[in-house]
Amino acid sequence: MKYIQKRQRYEASNFSFEPDGQFGVSYGWWVFSKEVNGVLVFNNTTYSPSTTKHQSKGWNKLSSKPDLILNHTRNSLSDLEAALTNEIVNIKKEIKSIIEAMNKPRSHKRKNEERKSSINYYIKRIKEIEVFSKDRLGITIEDTGIITTIPSTLIAERLYSNIAANTGEYLVLGSI
Repeated sequence: MKYIQKRQRYEASNFSFEPDGQFGVSYGWWVFSKEVNGVLVFNNTTYSPSTTKHQSKGWNKLSSKPDLILNHTRNSLSDLEAALTNEIVNIKKEIKSIIEAMNKPRSHKRKNEERKSSINYYIKRIKEIEVFSKDRLGITIEDTGIITTIPSTLIAERLYSNIAANTGEYLVLGSI
């Protein structure tokens, strides 16, 4: 990877990184790193083997640790609001798949405890992204409708009392 003085950026095969705005691009269109209002956002989602290499090169050139790291969206950061919304949608889909695994008849209690822990982590992560987006980026994430706040499923009785104790909220699945 060479620094091109004339363009003020690092370049390699199908990769560029501009240190000035912490702006990293793979294949000329997929933005995985950018600074917005002094806030550094980095999309760490695996997109392809070559893009993963580009992300690694970009990560090594960052002048500071990212303020927000996304791990669940393949959307480019060129449309930051869409990327943040997609991140939350994909986290909610992950929660849904965990709950479906918990509802299987032969689901083990010990494994379900691990799954509850994962769900708690994901719920907190969604809240962090929503608050961070609003407070630091000025972006309000619209309700994605996949998970709502009214308990109505069988899993609500098995799982949500534990989640409610930790987060003060209830969740149920909606349609995707």
